[in-house]
Amino acid sequence: MNLAIIIGVENYENDDLVNLKACDNDAELFKNVITDIKVIDDAVYLNKSPRAYEAKKQISDFVEKHKNTDIEELIFYFSGHGSRSEEDFFYVMSDFKESKKESTGLRNTELDGLIRTLKPKLTVKIIDACFSGTQYIKSDTNTRIDFEKSAKENKLNDIYFWFSSRENQSSLAGAEFSKFTESIFTALLNLKDEVRYRDVMAYVADDLGAAGLPKPVFITQADNVEKFGTITDNTHQIILKAFGLDAKPEEVELTEARVDEKHESSLLSLVTGKSESEFCTEKDLVDRLKLIKDKFSEINWPDDLTKIYKISTHELSRSFDVPNSKKIGLWLEEKATKEYFSTPSYTEKSYEVEEYRALPQKPTRSAYASIARMSRWLNDADDTEYKLETVTKTKKVISGFENTYKNENNILKVTFEPKFISIKPICIFVVNIFSKTELAIHFSYEFLKYTDWETISNPLCDKWHTKSSKVKAEESVIQIVSEMISEISSWAVENIRKSLEK
Repeated sequence: MNLAIIIGVENYENDDLVNLKACDNDAELFKNVITDIKVIDDAVYLNKSPRAYEAKKQISDFVEKHKNTDIEELIFYFSGHGSRSEEDFFYVMSDFKESKKESTGLRNTELDGLIRTLKPKLTVKIIDACFSGTQYIKSDTNTRIDFEKSAKENKLNDIYFWFSSRENQSSLAGAEFSKFTESIFTALLNLKDEVRYRDVMAYVADDLGAAGLPKPVFITQADNVEKFGTITDNTHQIILKAFGLDAKPEEVELTEARVDEKHESSLLSLVTGKSESEFCTEKDLVDRLKLIKDKFSEINWPDDLTKIYKISTHELSRSFDVPNSKKIGLWLEEKATKEYFSTPSYTEKSYEVEEYRALPQKPTRSAYASIARMSRWLNDADDTEYKLETVTKTKKVISGFENTYKNENNILKVTFEPKFISIKPICIFVVNIFSKTELAIHFSYEFLKYTDWETISNPLCDKWHTKSSKVKAEESVIQIVSEMISEISSWAVENIRKSLEK
Protein backbone atom coordinates (compact mmCIF):
# COMPACT_ATOMS: atom_id res chain seq x y z
CA MET A 1 0.00 0.00 0.00
CA ASN A 2 1.17 3.53 -0.84
CA LEU A 3 0.15 6.51 1.32
CA ALA A 4 0.49 10.28 0.91
CA ILE A 5 0.25 13.33 3.19
CA ILE A 6 -0.03 16.58 1.22
CA ILE A 7 -0.16 20.01 2.91
CA GLY A 8 -0.35 23.53 1.45
CA VAL A 9 -0.41 26.59 3.73
CA GLU A 10 -0.98 29.86 1.88
CA ASN A 11 -2.59 32.30 4.33
CA TYR A 12 -1.45 33.16 7.85
CA GLU A 13 -3.26 34.71 10.80
CA ASN A 14 -0.06 36.21 12.20
CA ASP A 15 0.65 39.58 10.56
CA ASP A 16 4.40 38.90 10.87
CA LEU A 17 4.09 36.08 8.35
CA VAL A 18 3.72 36.99 4.69
CA ASN A 19 0.89 35.21 2.86
CA LEU A 20 2.19 32.95 0.08
CA LYS A 21 0.28 32.99 -3.20
CA ALA A 22 1.74 29.77 -4.56
CA CYS A 23 1.25 27.16 -1.87
CA ASP A 24 -2.35 26.13 -2.61
CA ASN A 25 -1.43 25.70 -6.27
CA ASP A 26 1.66 23.69 -5.30
CA ALA A 27 -0.27 21.24 -3.13
CA GLU A 28 -3.16 20.81 -5.58
CA LEU A 29 -0.89 20.11 -8.54
CA PHE A 30 1.28 17.75 -6.51
CA LYS A 31 -1.83 15.78 -5.49
CA ASN A 32 -3.04 15.61 -9.12
CA VAL A 33 0.35 14.55 -10.45
CA ILE A 34 1.30 11.99 -7.78
CA THR A 35 -2.05 10.21 -8.09
CA ASP A 36 -1.56 10.09 -11.87
CA ILE A 37 1.97 8.68 -11.92
CA LYS A 38 1.54 5.98 -9.24
CA VAL A 39 -1.13 4.23 -7.20
CA ILE A 40 -1.88 6.11 -3.98
CA ASP A 41 -4.17 3.92 -1.89
CA ASP A 42 -5.04 6.58 0.69
CA ALA A 43 -4.07 10.19 1.34
CA VAL A 44 -4.49 13.13 3.70
CA TYR A 45 -4.91 16.31 1.69
CA LEU A 46 -4.70 19.50 3.79
CA ASN A 47 -5.08 22.57 1.62
CA LYS A 48 -6.64 26.00 2.18
CA SER A 49 -4.28 26.87 5.05
CA PRO A 50 -5.05 24.41 7.86
CA ARG A 51 -4.54 25.35 11.52
CA ALA A 52 -2.05 23.28 13.51
CA TYR A 53 -4.51 21.37 15.70
CA GLU A 54 -6.60 20.38 12.68
CA ALA A 55 -3.55 19.28 10.67
CA LYS A 56 -2.01 17.24 13.49
CA LYS A 57 -5.32 15.59 14.34
CA GLN A 58 -5.93 14.50 10.75
CA ILE A 59 -2.39 13.18 10.38
CA SER A 60 -2.64 11.30 13.71
CA ASP A 61 -6.00 9.78 12.73
CA PHE A 62 -4.51 8.77 9.37
CA VAL A 63 -1.58 7.05 11.09
CA GLU A 64 -3.89 5.32 13.58
CA LYS A 65 -6.00 4.06 10.66
CA HIS A 66 -3.04 2.45 8.86
CA LYS A 67 -0.65 1.52 11.67
CA ASN A 68 -1.25 -2.21 11.21
CA THR A 69 -1.04 -2.07 7.39
CA ASP A 70 1.94 -3.16 5.30
CA ILE A 71 3.15 0.17 3.84
CA GLU A 72 5.43 0.12 0.79
CA GLU A 73 5.87 3.90 0.46
CA LEU A 74 4.83 7.05 2.30
CA ILE A 75 5.09 10.40 0.49
CA PHE A 76 4.94 13.60 2.52
CA TYR A 77 4.67 16.92 0.66
CA PHE A 78 4.60 20.37 2.28
CA SER A 79 4.49 23.88 0.78
CA GLY A 80 4.43 26.89 3.11
CA HIS A 81 6.51 28.75 5.67
CA GLY A 82 9.08 26.92 7.75
CA SER A 83 10.84 27.72 11.00
CA ARG A 84 13.99 26.33 12.59
CA SER A 85 14.34 26.36 16.36
CA GLU A 86 16.19 24.32 18.99
CA GLU A 87 17.94 22.22 16.35
CA ASP A 88 14.66 21.12 14.79
CA PHE A 89 12.52 22.15 11.87
CA PHE A 90 8.89 23.26 12.24
CA TYR A 91 6.23 23.08 9.53
CA VAL A 92 4.40 26.38 10.02
CA MET A 93 0.60 26.18 10.02
CA SER A 94 -1.80 29.09 9.47
CA ASP A 95 -2.12 29.97 13.18
CA PHE A 96 1.63 29.79 13.87
CA LYS A 97 3.16 31.94 16.62
CA GLU A 98 6.83 31.74 17.50
CA SER A 99 5.97 31.95 21.22
CA LYS A 100 3.64 28.93 20.84
CA LYS A 101 5.45 26.96 18.17
CA GLU A 102 4.78 23.57 19.77
CA SER A 103 1.00 24.00 19.56
CA THR A 104 0.85 26.09 16.35
CA GLY A 105 3.51 24.26 14.34
CA LEU A 106 4.44 20.67 13.55
CA ARG A 107 7.91 19.53 14.63
CA ASN A 108 9.81 17.45 12.10
CA THR A 109 10.78 15.00 14.85
CA GLU A 110 7.10 14.68 15.84
CA LEU A 111 6.21 13.92 12.21
CA ASP A 112 8.99 11.33 11.98
CA GLY A 113 7.69 9.69 15.15
CA LEU A 114 4.27 9.31 13.52
CA ILE A 115 5.83 7.96 10.32
CA ARG A 116 7.80 5.41 12.36
CA THR A 117 4.47 4.01 13.62
CA LEU A 118 3.57 3.19 10.00
CA LYS A 119 6.93 1.48 9.33
CA PRO A 120 7.03 2.34 5.59
CA LYS A 121 9.67 0.58 3.54
CA LEU A 122 10.38 3.87 1.71
CA THR A 123 9.82 7.36 3.15
CA VAL A 124 9.80 10.38 0.82
CA LYS A 125 9.61 14.00 1.97
CA ILE A 126 9.33 16.84 -0.53
CA ILE A 127 9.41 20.12 1.38
CA ASP A 128 9.05 23.47 -0.37
CA ALA A 129 9.48 25.61 2.73
CA CYS A 130 9.33 29.37 2.42
CA PHE A 131 11.27 31.53 4.84
CA SER A 132 9.98 35.06 4.33
CA GLY A 133 8.57 34.84 7.85
CA THR A 134 10.19 34.69 11.25
CA GLN A 135 13.01 32.17 11.18
CA TYR A 136 15.63 31.23 8.63
CA ILE A 137 17.59 28.13 7.86
CA LYS A 138 21.21 29.10 8.48
CA SER A 139 22.80 26.68 6.05
CA ASP A 140 22.34 23.51 4.04
CA THR A 141 24.50 21.73 6.62
CA ASN A 142 22.14 22.53 9.49
CA THR A 143 19.17 21.31 7.48
CA ARG A 144 20.88 18.07 6.53
CA ILE A 145 22.02 17.32 10.09
CA ASP A 146 18.58 17.98 11.60
CA PHE A 147 16.71 15.80 9.11
CA GLU A 148 19.26 12.96 9.06
CA LYS A 149 19.39 12.85 12.86
CA SER A 150 15.61 12.69 13.19
CA ALA A 151 15.33 9.98 10.52
CA LYS A 152 17.98 7.87 12.24
CA GLU A 153 16.42 8.25 15.71
CA ASN A 154 13.02 7.23 14.31
CA LYS A 155 14.44 4.29 12.34
CA LEU A 156 13.44 5.58 8.91
CA ASN A 157 15.84 3.51 6.84
CA ASP A 158 15.17 4.02 3.11
CA ILE A 159 14.55 7.72 2.53
CA TYR A 160 14.51 10.46 -0.07
CA PHE A 161 14.27 13.94 1.48
CA TRP A 162 14.09 16.88 -0.94
CA PHE A 163 14.22 20.21 0.77
CA SER A 164 14.11 23.81 -0.48
CA SER A 165 14.83 26.55 2.06
CA ARG A 166 14.05 29.34 -0.38
CA GLU A 167 10.96 31.53 -0.36
CA ASN A 168 8.13 31.12 -2.87
CA GLN A 169 8.50 32.27 -6.45
CA SER A 170 5.86 32.91 -9.09
CA SER A 171 6.28 31.00 -12.34
CA LEU A 172 5.71 30.93 -16.08
CA ALA A 173 2.64 31.95 -18.11
CA GLY A 174 1.01 33.73 -15.17
CA ALA A 175 0.39 30.52 -13.16
CA GLU A 176 2.04 30.84 -9.75
CA PHE A 177 4.07 28.04 -8.24
CA SER A 178 6.96 27.86 -5.81
CA LYS A 179 10.20 27.65 -7.76
CA PHE A 180 11.35 24.34 -6.32
CA THR A 181 8.00 22.65 -6.93
CA GLU A 182 7.80 24.15 -10.41
CA SER A 183 11.21 22.68 -11.20
CA ILE A 184 10.05 19.20 -10.17
CA PHE A 185 7.05 19.41 -12.52
CA THR A 186 9.20 20.82 -15.31
CA ALA A 187 11.47 17.78 -14.90
CA LEU A 188 8.46 15.52 -15.46
CA LEU A 189 7.60 17.42 -18.65
CA ASN A 190 11.01 16.43 -19.98
CA LEU A 191 10.81 12.79 -18.88
CA LYS A 192 8.69 9.83 -20.00
CA ASP A 193 7.73 6.32 -18.83
CA GLU A 194 9.20 4.97 -15.57
CA VAL A 195 11.22 7.65 -13.79
CA ARG A 196 13.44 7.19 -10.74
CA TYR A 197 13.58 9.65 -7.85
CA ARG A 198 17.24 10.03 -8.77
CA ASP A 199 16.34 11.18 -12.32
CA VAL A 200 14.12 13.98 -11.01
CA MET A 201 16.74 15.05 -8.43
CA ALA A 202 19.38 15.39 -11.15
CA TYR A 203 17.10 17.50 -13.37
CA VAL A 204 16.06 19.83 -10.53
CA ALA A 205 19.69 20.40 -9.47
CA ASP A 206 20.65 21.33 -13.05
CA ASP A 207 17.52 23.43 -13.61
CA LEU A 208 17.91 25.58 -10.51
CA GLY A 209 21.62 25.96 -11.16
CA ALA A 210 20.98 27.17 -14.74
CA ALA A 211 18.50 29.74 -13.39
CA GLY A 212 21.15 31.10 -10.99
CA LEU A 213 19.36 29.76 -7.87
CA PRO A 214 20.97 27.81 -5.01
CA LYS A 215 20.63 24.07 -5.29
CA PRO A 216 18.18 22.44 -2.87
CA VAL A 217 19.14 19.99 -0.14
CA PHE A 218 18.89 16.33 -1.16
CA ILE A 219 19.20 13.62 1.49
CA THR A 220 19.28 10.06 0.15
CA GLN A 221 19.56 6.76 1.99
CA ALA A 222 18.26 4.35 -0.63
CA ASP A 223 19.39 2.33 -3.64
CA ASN A 224 18.73 5.01 -6.29
CA VAL A 225 16.54 2.55 -8.18
CA GLU A 226 13.25 3.47 -6.47
CA LYS A 227 10.62 4.75 -8.90
CA PHE A 228 9.05 8.19 -8.59
CA GLY A 229 6.34 7.04 -10.97
CA THR A 230 5.34 6.38 -14.57
CA ILE A 231 5.09 9.55 -16.66
CA THR A 232 2.51 9.54 -19.46
CA ASP A 233 1.03 12.00 -21.93
CA ASN A 234 -1.77 12.54 -19.44
CA THR A 235 0.79 13.56 -16.78
CA HIS A 236 2.20 16.14 -19.18
CA GLN A 237 -1.27 17.48 -19.89
CA ILE A 238 -2.04 17.91 -16.19
CA ILE A 239 1.16 19.92 -15.68
CA LEU A 240 0.86 22.01 -18.85
CA LYS A 241 -2.71 22.96 -18.02
CA ALA A 242 -1.67 24.05 -14.51
CA PHE A 243 1.19 26.07 -16.01
CA GLY A 244 -1.22 27.80 -18.36
CA LEU A 245 0.36 26.30 -21.49
CA ASP A 246 -1.87 24.83 -24.20
CA ALA A 247 -0.64 21.70 -25.92
CA LYS A 248 -2.05 18.93 -28.01
CA PRO A 249 -1.51 15.39 -26.76
CA GLU A 250 1.19 14.80 -29.37
CA GLU A 251 3.00 18.03 -28.49
CA VAL A 252 3.58 17.63 -24.80
CA GLU A 253 7.32 18.23 -24.63
CA LEU A 254 8.53 21.77 -24.05
CA THR A 255 9.89 23.38 -27.16
CA GLU A 256 13.13 25.33 -27.09
CA ALA A 257 11.17 28.57 -27.18
CA ARG A 258 9.14 27.54 -24.16
CA VAL A 259 12.30 26.61 -22.28
CA ASP A 260 13.67 30.09 -23.04
CA GLU A 261 10.37 31.59 -21.90
CA LYS A 262 10.61 29.61 -18.70
CA HIS A 263 14.12 30.86 -17.91
CA GLU A 264 13.16 34.46 -18.67
CA SER A 265 10.19 34.06 -16.35
CA SER A 266 12.46 32.46 -13.74
CA LEU A 267 14.70 35.53 -13.74
CA LEU A 268 11.74 37.90 -13.36
CA SER A 269 10.32 35.63 -10.68
CA LEU A 270 13.66 35.59 -8.86
CA VAL A 271 13.96 39.39 -8.93
CA THR A 272 10.39 40.14 -7.87
CA GLY A 273 10.26 37.35 -5.29
CA LYS A 274 13.48 38.40 -3.58
CA SER A 275 12.46 42.07 -3.67
CA GLU A 276 9.22 41.30 -1.87
CA SER A 277 10.44 38.70 0.59
CA GLU A 278 14.01 39.65 1.58
CA PHE A 279 14.83 43.26 0.70
CA CYS A 280 13.68 45.93 3.12
CA THR A 281 12.68 49.53 2.53
CA GLU A 282 14.33 52.40 4.37
CA LYS A 283 11.21 52.62 6.54
CA ASP A 284 11.55 48.91 7.43
CA LEU A 285 15.11 49.55 8.56
CA VAL A 286 14.30 52.67 10.57
CA ASP A 287 11.43 50.81 12.27
CA ARG A 288 13.71 47.89 13.22
CA LEU A 289 16.38 50.18 14.69
CA LYS A 290 13.76 52.00 16.78
CA LEU A 291 12.32 48.65 17.87
CA ILE A 292 15.76 47.55 19.09
CA LYS A 293 16.20 50.75 21.08
CA ASP A 294 12.73 50.46 22.62
CA LYS A 295 13.41 46.86 23.63
CA PHE A 296 16.41 47.99 25.69
CA SER A 297 14.31 50.43 27.72
CA GLU A 298 14.09 49.83 31.48
CA ILE A 299 10.60 48.29 31.41
CA ASN A 300 11.87 45.25 29.46
CA TRP A 301 14.52 44.27 32.02
CA PRO A 302 13.67 41.84 34.87
CA ASP A 303 12.65 43.19 38.27
CA ASP A 304 15.81 41.75 39.86
CA LEU A 305 17.81 44.37 37.96
CA THR A 306 15.41 47.33 37.80
CA LYS A 307 15.10 47.29 41.61
CA ILE A 308 18.85 47.69 42.10
CA TYR A 309 19.82 49.72 39.00
CA LYS A 310 18.61 52.77 37.18
CA ILE A 311 18.75 51.72 33.50
CA SER A 312 19.11 54.32 30.73
CA THR A 313 19.53 54.03 26.97
CA HIS A 314 21.52 56.61 24.98
CA GLU A 315 22.14 57.07 21.25
CA LEU A 316 25.71 57.67 20.09
CA SER A 317 26.30 59.49 16.82
CA ARG A 318 30.03 58.78 16.40
CA SER A 319 31.48 55.34 15.79
CA PHE A 320 34.82 56.29 17.40
CA ASP A 321 32.99 56.63 20.73
CA VAL A 322 32.65 52.82 20.71
CA PRO A 323 35.48 51.12 22.65
CA ASN A 324 37.42 48.38 20.87
CA SER A 325 35.61 49.18 17.62
CA LYS A 326 38.55 47.64 15.78
CA LYS A 327 36.95 44.20 16.22
CA ILE A 328 33.82 45.37 14.42
CA GLY A 329 35.99 46.78 11.63
CA LEU A 330 37.76 43.43 11.28
CA TRP A 331 34.37 41.68 11.19
CA LEU A 332 33.23 44.02 8.40
CA GLU A 333 36.37 43.25 6.41
CA GLU A 334 35.54 39.52 6.60
CA LYS A 335 31.92 40.18 5.55
CA ALA A 336 32.74 42.57 2.67
CA THR A 337 30.55 40.63 0.22
CA LYS A 338 27.44 41.40 2.30
CA GLU A 339 27.51 45.09 1.27
CA TYR A 340 26.70 46.46 4.72
CA PHE A 341 26.09 50.19 5.15
CA SER A 342 29.28 50.36 7.21
CA THR A 343 32.95 50.06 6.30
CA PRO A 344 36.17 49.49 8.22
CA SER A 345 38.08 52.65 9.09
CA TYR A 346 41.87 52.76 8.79
CA THR A 347 44.81 54.51 10.37
CA GLU A 348 48.46 54.63 9.40
CA LYS A 349 50.84 52.68 11.59
CA SER A 350 54.58 53.15 11.62
CA TYR A 351 56.93 50.19 11.81
CA GLU A 352 60.68 49.65 11.45
CA VAL A 353 62.50 47.21 9.20
CA GLU A 354 66.16 46.66 8.42
CA GLU A 355 67.09 47.16 4.78
CA TYR A 356 70.28 47.43 2.80
CA ARG A 357 70.64 50.92 1.36
CA ALA A 358 73.03 51.82 -1.47
CA LEU A 359 75.77 54.29 -0.51
CA PRO A 360 76.58 57.15 -2.91
CA GLN A 361 79.76 56.66 -4.89
CA LYS A 362 82.67 58.83 -3.89
CA PRO A 363 83.67 61.39 -6.56
CA THR A 364 87.16 61.06 -8.05
CA ARG A 365 89.18 62.88 -10.65
CA SER A 366 91.82 60.21 -11.05
CA ALA A 367 92.27 59.07 -14.64
CA TYR A 368 93.11 55.61 -13.33
CA ALA A 369 89.82 55.49 -11.36
CA SER A 370 87.85 56.60 -14.41
CA ILE A 371 89.44 53.89 -16.52
CA ALA A 372 88.68 51.32 -13.77
CA ARG A 373 84.99 52.34 -13.62
CA MET A 374 84.73 52.15 -17.41
CA SER A 375 86.20 48.65 -17.30
CA ARG A 376 83.70 47.48 -14.65
CA TRP A 377 80.84 49.02 -16.68
CA LEU A 378 81.93 47.21 -19.84
CA ASN A 379 82.14 43.95 -17.88
CA ASP A 380 78.72 44.57 -16.24
CA ALA A 381 80.19 44.70 -12.77
CA ASP A 382 78.51 46.50 -9.86
CA ASP A 383 80.81 48.39 -7.51
CA THR A 384 77.94 49.90 -5.43
CA GLU A 385 78.49 49.69 -1.69
CA TYR A 386 75.53 48.84 0.63
CA LYS A 387 74.89 49.46 4.31
CA LEU A 388 72.29 47.80 6.58
CA GLU A 389 70.04 50.51 8.01
CA THR A 390 66.86 50.69 10.11
CA VAL A 391 64.09 52.21 7.98
CA THR A 392 60.71 53.53 9.20
CA LYS A 393 57.72 52.68 7.02
CA THR A 394 53.95 53.10 7.31
CA LYS A 395 50.99 50.86 6.50
CA LYS A 396 47.22 51.15 6.76
CA VAL A 397 45.59 49.06 9.50
CA ILE A 398 41.96 48.73 10.58
CA SER A 399 41.23 50.91 13.57
CA GLY A 400 37.44 50.79 13.75
CA PHE A 401 34.40 51.25 11.55
CA GLU A 402 32.37 54.01 9.91
CA ASN A 403 28.63 54.06 9.15
CA THR A 404 27.76 55.09 5.61
CA TYR A 405 24.08 55.39 6.53
CA LYS A 406 23.39 57.69 9.46
CA ASN A 407 20.55 56.98 11.89
CA GLU A 408 20.18 58.04 15.50
CA ASN A 409 19.73 54.43 16.61
CA ASN A 410 22.76 52.93 14.83
CA ILE A 411 24.75 52.82 18.08
CA LEU A 412 23.28 52.49 21.57
CA LYS A 413 24.86 52.71 25.00
CA VAL A 414 22.89 51.24 27.88
CA THR A 415 24.02 52.22 31.38
CA PHE A 416 23.13 50.56 34.69
CA GLU A 417 23.61 53.06 37.51
CA PRO A 418 23.67 51.33 40.94
CA LYS A 419 21.06 52.25 43.53
CA PHE A 420 23.12 50.51 46.21
CA ILE A 421 26.77 50.91 47.20
CA SER A 422 27.42 47.16 47.20
CA ILE A 423 27.16 46.67 43.44
CA LYS A 424 29.15 47.87 40.45
CA PRO A 425 27.89 49.75 37.38
CA ILE A 426 27.20 47.89 34.14
CA CYS A 427 27.72 49.23 30.64
CA ILE A 428 26.35 47.76 27.40
CA PHE A 429 27.20 48.84 23.85
CA VAL A 430 24.93 47.85 20.95
CA VAL A 431 26.11 48.42 17.37
CA ASN A 432 23.66 47.73 14.53
CA ILE A 433 25.32 46.81 11.24
CA PHE A 434 22.92 46.37 8.34
CA SER A 435 22.36 46.17 4.60
CA LYS A 436 19.18 46.09 2.52
CA THR A 437 18.64 42.50 3.66
CA GLU A 438 20.83 41.66 6.64
CA LEU A 439 20.96 42.93 10.23
CA ALA A 440 23.89 42.01 12.49
CA ILE A 441 23.61 43.26 16.06
CA HIS A 442 26.99 43.49 17.80
CA PHE A 443 26.84 43.87 21.57
CA SER A 444 29.27 43.95 24.48
CA TYR A 445 28.58 44.10 28.21
CA GLU A 446 30.77 44.42 31.30
CA PHE A 447 30.95 45.57 34.90
CA LEU A 448 32.82 48.84 35.45
CA LYS A 449 35.14 49.48 38.38
CA TYR A 450 35.15 52.39 40.81
CA THR A 451 38.47 54.20 40.74
CA ASP A 452 37.39 56.42 43.65
CA TRP A 453 34.10 57.24 45.42
CA GLU A 454 32.54 58.90 42.37
CA THR A 455 34.65 57.96 39.36
CA ILE A 456 34.25 54.75 37.36
CA SER A 457 36.57 53.15 34.83
CA ASN A 458 36.00 53.45 31.09
CA PRO A 459 34.37 50.51 29.31
CA LEU A 460 36.73 48.30 27.30
CA CYS A 461 34.38 46.11 25.22
CA ASP A 462 36.94 43.31 25.28
CA LYS A 463 34.42 40.78 24.00
CA TRP A 464 31.88 41.41 21.25
CA HIS A 465 28.93 39.09 20.58
CA THR A 466 26.90 39.03 17.36
CA LYS A 467 23.33 38.00 16.55
CA SER A 468 21.95 38.13 13.00
CA SER A 469 18.55 38.30 11.33
CA LYS A 470 16.87 39.42 8.15
CA VAL A 471 15.82 43.07 8.44
CA LYS A 472 12.45 42.15 7.00
CA ALA A 473 11.72 39.59 9.71
CA GLU A 474 10.40 41.74 12.56
CA GLU A 475 9.53 38.83 14.85
CA SER A 476 13.01 37.39 14.41
CA VAL A 477 14.54 40.75 15.41
CA ILE A 478 12.29 40.85 18.49
CA GLN A 479 13.36 37.32 19.39
CA ILE A 480 17.12 37.91 19.16
CA VAL A 481 16.92 41.16 21.18
CA SER A 482 14.92 39.28 23.83
CA GLU A 483 17.66 36.64 23.82
CA MET A 484 20.29 39.35 24.30
CA ILE A 485 18.43 40.85 27.28
CA SER A 486 17.97 37.39 28.80
CA GLU A 487 21.66 36.56 28.32
CA ILE A 488 22.87 39.81 29.87
CA SER A 489 20.37 39.62 32.75
CA SER A 490 21.41 36.07 33.68
CA TRP A 491 25.09 37.04 33.53
CA ALA A 492 24.54 40.13 35.72
CA VAL A 493 22.43 38.42 38.39
CA GLU A 494 24.78 35.42 38.63
CA ASN A 495 27.92 37.55 38.97
CA ILE A 496 26.37 39.95 41.48
CA ARG A 497 25.32 36.99 43.65
CA LYS A 498 28.80 35.45 43.44
CA SER A 499 30.53 38.70 44.37
CA LEU A 500 28.30 39.28 47.43
CA GLU A 501 28.19 35.69 48.68
CA LYS A 502 31.95 35.32 49.00
